[in-house]
Amino acid sequence: MSQYTKDKANDTQGGRLTGADIQAYIVKEFGQHYHSDSIYYLLDHMGFSWITFPPNNLN
Repeated sequence: MSQYTKDKANDTQGGRLTGADIQAYIVKEFGQHYHSDSIYYLLDHMGFSWITFPPNNLN
């Protein structure tokens, strides 16, 4: 899961990796259903930060 998260976060195609994306990945790969709050808790304990900035092209 850590590698999936890193790969998606660094994808040069753009887009955002959301908690819902990770939640769907966990269901697909592991067959486990977690509340969205638990996804962020898990990511925090894995060392991921979810601070995002708006795109530079807002002008």
